[in-house]
Amino acid sequence: MDNADGSKCSVIPQRVGVSFMSFLAVVVTFSMRMCLSVAITEMVEPLNSIESSNESTICSMNSPFIQSSSSAVKMSSIRYNWTQEQQGWILSSFFVGYLITHIPGALLAQKFGGKWTLGLGVLAMTICNAATPIVLHYGGYIALIILRAMMGLGNGTYVLYNNCTKTCVYI
Repeated sequence: MDNADGSKCSVIPQRVGVSFMSFLAVVVTFSMRMCLSVAITEMVEPLNSIESSNESTICSMNSPFIQSSSSAVKMSSIRYNWTQEQQGWILSSFFVGYLITHIPGALLAQKFGGKWTLGLGVLAMTICNAATPIVLHYGGYIALIILRAMMGLGNGTYVLYNNCTKTCVYI
């Protein structure tokens, strides 16, 4: 396939490439959305001492499935003393930002195109996700709540992929 100027066109149509990149953006944003939900169980202090005392009986080190190695990664001993309510605010703050940007994200996609809106949203969410340990260390859980809401603002543009597929695919 040649263009009018004689240069070669890609074998894969642009809309397929954009659709694939949009799929990857959805996978990345979903994994960033869920990572703290999984990690928070190891970040907080156990509720009572019964949980920590039964831990050794649940998973004994004599198990044939556990291999000890000198090159094993050592877990950080930093545990946060967050209440259940604080944990709930941390996890739900993402969805507050996510809810706010559904309509503005679709409007921005109509004005600037889906790939720019989705791409900048994923970039903003990635930067916020990378800043999470620093913000948590220096700002505490209140700063983490604000950062998670900002991550939701970036991920709210994801709705344009679901509702404005025509805007995303036909750039």
